[in-house]
Amino acid sequence: MAHIEWNNRTLIAGVSGTGKTWFGWWWLREYQRQGKRSYYVILSDNRRDYNNPKHAASMRPASQGFKLIGFDKEHAARPWDWKRIIRTHRKLYIEVGNLVSAEIQALVDQLADAVWKLGNGLFVVDEAWLFLNRDLVPDSFERLARGGRKHGVDILAITQRVVDIHPRILSQFNVIVSFQLTEMNDRERLARYFAPINGRDPREVIATLKQGEYLIKVTETGQQEKNQTFGLA
Repeated sequence: MAHIEWNNRTLIAGVSGTGKTWFGWWWLREYQRQGKRSYYVILSDNRRDYNNPKHAASMRPASQGFKLIGFDKEHAARPWDWKRIIRTHRKLYIEVGNLVSAEIQALVDQLADAVWKLGNGLFVVDEAWLFLNRDLVPDSFERLARGGRKHGVDILAITQRVVDIHPRILSQFNVIVSFQLTEMNDRERLARYFAPINGRDPREVIATLKQGEYLIKVTETGQQEKNQTFGLA
C-alpha cells in the first residue's frame, strides 16, 4: 500500500530512530519522481536531514534540488514574500532557529497561505509537534489542510509526539503511518485509526514495532497493512 495517491494529508509518527524521517523523505522523493506537484516546501527545526550522510543521495533534500533557507528571530522581524520565493525556487527547505511561539505561528501561517495561493504543491512539516502545537492557533494551516485538495495541495507532517499536535489539525489527516511509539497517549491517539492486526490490539502492535516496521491506514478507504521500509529505496 506504500504508494503515492492524490489528495494526501499524511501523518508519519514514531520515536527517534524508528525510520519515520527516512520514510518521509522516501514519500517526498516519490512525489517528485512521479511529478505529482510543482512546488515543495519543507519546514524543519534542523538541517541535519537536509543532507544526512546516512541517507542515499536520492533521499536527501540537498541532492534533490532543495534550496536551504535559515530563518531565525532576525528574519522573523522582516517581511517575506513567500509566494514569490516559492515560485522562484520551487523547492525550499526552511530551517528555523531561536523563534518564539508567535514567530513560529506567523511563519507557518505565511507559508501555508503562500502554498494555498500557488496551488499544486506539497507542504512538509518535520517535527510537526513544534510547528502545529496545540498551544498555537494554526488558522492558515488548518484552512490548507481542510481545503487544499481543491487547489491541488497536499500536506505531510512528521512527528515523534502525536498528542501535542493541535487537535484541529490532527483530525484532518487521511493517511496515517505509525512507527513505534512509546508514550501511551501517543499510542492511544493513533491506535483508534487502526483495526486489529492479526487479532492483536493496535496499541500493542504500535508499542512493539521494530525499527523500520510501520502500520499504514488510508482512512477514506479503510485499507491498512503492516509493512517495513526495507526495499522501498
